[in-house]
Amino acid sequence: MSKTQFLNRLFDAHAKDLQEFYAEEEDIFICPICMTGFSRDAIKEKNVTDGHVWPKSIRMVSKKARNMHVLLCADCNHVAGERGDAQMQLHEEIRKGEETGKPHRSRIVHLRRKQDDIPISLNAVVSYNLEDKSITVSGRLDRDAKWRDSRPEDQARFMELFQKQEPVDILIHPPRDYKPELAEAGWITSAYLMGFYSLGYRFIFHPSLDPVREYILNSFDKTIKENPVKLNPDDFGIWEQKSGHSADPELLFMVPFELGKRVYLQANCLKYEIRLPFRYRYPVLMPILHRIIPGFAIKLPSLREAKETVFFSIPHNKISGHRSWYDDLLGTPHIKREPFPQDASSEESIVRQ
Repeated sequence: MSKTQFLNRLFDAHAKDLQEFYAEEEDIFICPICMTGFSRDAIKEKNVTDGHVWPKSIRMVSKKARNMHVLLCADCNHVAGERGDAQMQLHEEIRKGEETGKPHRSRIVHLRRKQDDIPISLNAVVSYNLEDKSITVSGRLDRDAKWRDSRPEDQARFMELFQKQEPVDILIHPPRDYKPELAEAGWITSAYLMGFYSLGYRFIFHPSLDPVREYILNSFDKTIKENPVKLNPDDFGIWEQKSGHSADPELLFMVPFELGKRVYLQANCLKYEIRLPFRYRYPVLMPILHRIIPGFAIKLPSLREAKETVFFSIPHNKISGHRSWYDDLLGTPHIKREPFPQDASSEESIVRQ
């Protein structure tokens, strides 16, 4: 299958999913991140492209992740890969380096004498001995035994410390291009796209997903220095667990039976749990639970008393055209179309009523 044929196949799947409740247009795709609409001509014009749900480092170890594709507009796809995806992968390289004792990339190392407030800054490679908890700081030397990639004054002060064998405090910095807040945004973006891949437009069109999209779009802004929004654990967020999950991503529908707790989606991958809001038609949920959980009526009082959380795996996806009880649970979103922009005939804006 050629790339163009593959993109048209994705377009067909998204357009069919959309037309089930939005019949005004027969052949339209809406980017799940920026919510801009595109006609099929956008494939030829390269305004939409293949959007991998998970970054390359996860696709390399997971066939399941490798097979998850959605369409994205070219702009969102490019920036998401350049920002969140790249930082997710860098974060994992750093984490694996710390676990194995072989940190990723060279680091800036600050050596500080206890009586001296001015640190010595060296560009070095750091390794850990996990058995005796020792640290080795090494760097490249030139013919004159000078430490490369470091300032001469820092080199001179380091040699003085070395000769005197003075005790020092060591501060090891992460790689210069490491932005942990964007790594979190990358995980949330992948989880959001997995929700779209699995449940389609019925899921992402709910207003409860607006803050998630705002968070993702804000992470695209290169001026951001910290998390663009404060995550609300009742709506969406990311947690790192001590007991790791599989490299194969999974999407779960979580139903807490504790009073005041909302249902939500949870994407699991590696050591991470990513929570997304899931709003549904309440009268539909209970009959579904009675239908799919054997003896649910008998179990319900104990579930409530123990404040248990019941979860269901979501194995299907909208790219394959699957229908499920989640479609009934999510219901029909109400949207309307705004006119095509005068300067871009292949794009239109879609908004909810």
